[in-house]
Amino acid sequence: NPRPPRSHRWIKPSIDAIKINVDAAVFDSVVGIGIIARDYDGFVLGGRAVFFNHKMDIEWAETEALREGIMWARNNVTRALFENDCVSLVNHFKSRR
Repeated sequence: NPRPPRSHRWIKPSIDAIKINVDAAVFDSVVGIGIIARDYDGFVLGGRAVFFNHKMDIEWAETEALREGIMWARNNVTRALFENDCVSLVNHFKSRR
């Protein structure tokens, strides 16, 4: 039996938190990393794009995206919630609670 489709929509953070979405893409030998931060109302507070001109595994690129997001948040945010679509990276953090 196939699973019913799940709804993928943005969920608001609490009023005192900022939600930061990080993602990476790899194409040949170019890696692109994107970071976007939103407040409770979905208003974009800032973001960043970084490009690397060397080969990198996609999981390593996703890890670099998270690191860049943490670095951005350290200078701008008191409480941050991170979102990422890399299952292995998310499971790694969930298993280390």
